[in-house]
Amino acid sequence: EDLKHDSLQLFDSFDCPKLVFDEKLKTYSIDPKVKYSLLSGVESRSQMYKERIYLTLQKLLRSGLFVMKGLNNSNSHNSDIHELSSIESLLGSKGSHLLFGMITQPEEGVWHLEDTSSIIKLNLDNANISDGLLTEGCQVILLGEYNYEGYFDVQNVGFPPAEERIKTLTSIGISDNLNPTIRPQQLLHLEELEFQSTSSMFVIIS
Repeated sequence: EDLKHDSLQLFDSFDCPKLVFDEKLKTYSIDPKVKYSLLSGVESRSQMYKERIYLTLQKLLRSGLFVMKGLNNSNSHNSDIHELSSIESLLGSKGSHLLFGMITQPEEGVWHLEDTSSIIKLNLDNANISDGLLTEGCQVILLGEYNYEGYFDVQNVGFPPAEERIKTLTSIGISDNLNPTIRPQQLLHLEELEFQSTSSMFVIIS
């Protein structure tokens, strides 16, 4: 009834469901046994970045503009489709490759790219960077060549395209990631309130 009459909803971050990515099925599911803590374990940071990479990679593959190199895909020969290579597949390879991953700096002053398979040093001296903010920890799409000194000579730096919210939620299979039990008619009512409340704002307390 609160959803029907009130436009203000409060969510306790310790009660929110946790979405877990299944690497084999390439889908998300809700973990009902999750236990949140203010003091996370040492593995939580790496797991967070890993899940971010998986999430963005799935968006890239859903966009219809990218496929993973080596997969038997009828669209892979389409000039509008770009093939993404994993970092571990670069060893011994020649020519240009398109990589997706996260920018890191495990060594002072030496930039690296990490994906879920490996890590590689980057040479950004001659890189063309498209519009966007390039920082440590951001996810990028790189075009370049692997050299035998162990570096990836970057020619172009791009950023993953955005995906509409409704498309993301549909692919995950839930209507609302904060409240996965919400019924479709309740969601429609909330959407009506959202369109009516043109001057409303979101307040995040952290």
